[in-house]
Amino acid sequence: MTLSASPRDDHGPDAGTDSRYVLARSGAVVGRVVASYRSSRAAWIAVDVGLLQRRVVMAPLEGSRVMGSDLVLPWDAAVIREAPAASDLYCFGVDEMSEYRLRRHYCL
Repeated sequence: MTLSASPRDDHGPDAGTDSRYVLARSGAVVGRVVASYRSSRAAWIAVDVGLLQRRVVMAPLEGSRVMGSDLVLPWDAAVIREAPAASDLYCFGVDEMSEYRLRRHYCL
């Protein structure tokens, strides 16, 4: 996958709504964005990281940037892939307990 040389500054709660690839800070492809939304404390994206079967995890948009049509997150691929799995209801938002677990996982 080739990345654009000029990153755009359009990250935020709606940055991931057009099926962008999600890249780790190393540039490794981690998955695809399947949803995005904002809680009272942070903006989050749901990322499908499954290779053979669907597995959706949540990642904060804090510190992310858009590069070409891809979304680059400021974490290693393993940290993103090992995030707590999102419930089947991820498209309805992040509840308080889930957000607490996610903030601990990402050290926010």
